[in-house]
Amino acid sequence: MPAYQLACYIRRIFSAQVDLAVPVLSAGNIEAGGTGKTPFILYLAEVISRNSRHPAIVCYAHKKNASGDEPAFFIQRAKDVPVFAGRNKLELLKTAAATNPDIVLLDDGFHIFSVARKIDVVLYDSGLQSHLLLPAGRMRLPFSFLKYADCIIVTHAKTLNKTRKEKIRGRLMKFGKPVFFAGHQPVCLVTQQGEPVPLSFIAGKKILAVCGIGKPWYFFKAISSLGADTVCAIPYPDHFYYQEADIAELAETARNYHLDACVTTEKDIMKLSGLLSVLPVYALRIKFVIENEQEFLRALPLGVNS
Repeated sequence: MPAYQLACYIRRIFSAQVDLAVPVLSAGNIEAGGTGKTPFILYLAEVISRNSRHPAIVCYAHKKNASGDEPAFFIQRAKDVPVFAGRNKLELLKTAAATNPDIVLLDDGFHIFSVARKIDVVLYDSGLQSHLLLPAGRMRLPFSFLKYADCIIVTHAKTLNKTRKEKIRGRLMKFGKPVFFAGHQPVCLVTQQGEPVPLSFIAGKKILAVCGIGKPWYFFKAISSLGADTVCAIPYPDHFYYQEADIAELAETARNYHLDACVTTEKDIMKLSGLLSVLPVYALRIKFVIENEQEFLRALPLGVNS
C-alpha cells in the first residue's frame, strides 16, 4: 500500500471523535476540488430554511473571520443563515453547535474524521477518469473511502446519456450507498449588487470569461452554451486572489479584442471590481439540481421536502 494511502487510513482509524450536540451534514469529495460542494451546501441551506428549520454553515477561510470565497458567497446568497468561517473547522463546528441550529452544514468535511455521527454526502465528478492519489493524480483520499460515505452524488451529470450513467452507477454501487445524479443549471447573470440580468444577454456578445475555480472548463462550457459569439476564456488557480497586474492584463485583453462584457463566477465577481472601468462584469448564477430530488431528501435524516 502506498505511503500516502496508508497515512489516510491511519488518520481515519486513530482520529479521536467529538460528539456534538447537533447533527452535522458534510458535503465532501475524494479529489482535490471542483465537484460543486459550495452550490450543494447552498442548495441544502435553502431547502432546510424553506421547511422552517434553522441551519448553520461552517466553511474554510484562510484567516479567522476572513471573508474568503466561500464565506462571502454564503453570506450573500444564504441570507439569515449564520456562517462560521476560519481555518480550524472542528472549533468552528463547536462554536456553530453552541448556537443551537437544527443542523450544521459543513463545507468540505469528508476528510475530517474527528466528528462523531457526521452525515457524509460525497460529491463525485462524472468526468473523473483516474483514481490516482496525490501527487500522481487528483485524489486526496483513496477511491475505496467511498465506503465511508452515507450518500454519493455524481455531479456534472446533466449531459450524461443513460449508458454512461449506468456505467458510473455500477462502479459506485459496490459501496452499498445510495447514488444520485446532479447538474448545475444556469439561472441568470447578476451584477456586483446582485441585480439579475437574463441569460439571453450573452447571446451574440464577445465575452471575457474569467474564473478561479477547481475545474474551469465546466464554467467555460456553460458560457459557450448560452450563445456567445466569442468566448475569450482565461482560467486562474482555485481561490485565486487577483492582483492589480492581473486586472490590468485582463483589461488589456478586453480592449485588444473589443470584448463586450466579462462573465465570471459568484465567488470571483467581487475580486474583479477593478475591471468595471473597462467593461461590465457579471457573475453566472447557477442552481444545483438533483435528479429524483424527493428520493434524495428522504435518503438523508433532514426531515424536509423540496
